[in-house]
Amino acid sequence: MAWVQLGSRDFPGWHSIEKVLERLSARVIPYNDDIFMFNYAWKGNEARKTGIYSEHKAKEVAWTRHYASFWNESMAFCEFFLPRLNTVTPEMEMRYYRAVTGSKGSFADTMETGRKIWTLERSIRTMAGLSREQEVFFPYMYRPGAGGLAAFGGVPVYEDGKWRWDNLPDMYLDKGGVEEFKTHFYKLEGWDTAHGWPTRKTLEDLGMKKMADTMAARGRLGV
Repeated sequence: MAWVQLGSRDFPGWHSIEKVLERLSARVIPYNDDIFMFNYAWKGNEARKTGIYSEHKAKEVAWTRHYASFWNESMAFCEFFLPRLNTVTPEMEMRYYRAVTGSKGSFADTMETGRKIWTLERSIRTMAGLSREQEVFFPYMYRPGAGGLAAFGGVPVYEDGKWRWDNLPDMYLDKGGVEEFKTHFYKLEGWDTAHGWPTRKTLEDLGMKKMADTMAARGRLGV
């Protein structure tokens, strides 16, 4: 799984977190210009408003899935060092892509293809029985001490009107918050919120009418 590598150790000498996030958010195409997608606040109201359970974080997760679907899993672009938004994305990828394929498409075009691949994968899993109630974490993730993010040198956290870097050593998940996140994520991806199944509109907009018809015939199409 690709993720946005965004730890304090990646930005030596960058003193303003806001400036860091503004520069980085401009690169997260097509969900750019939303710095709160990088917010790892996990407690209280802020977690649901702008943090890990919010619609902002849903954008980051969607971006990583679309990126991975196209660049890592289809183009075999090594994720050992990517995406590192402070140094490469999307310039390095596009130089590679254009040199290999001759395509004049944009990075946004590749991400849209990634979204189509990700939605197709979701549809196949849906027909195999996947539904919302199955998308839960292991029980330990909901217990204090589940794990921190010290390995990244800390991550951005916005609380009480201020940004800071934090290792979050005592971080754990809230079941209600996870359910709220799932609703935000499903809406963003164009899946129904009751089951997490792709809808006909989403599939047809991506050129997958045959898949929509197949899912409808099996009673697994989102509404």
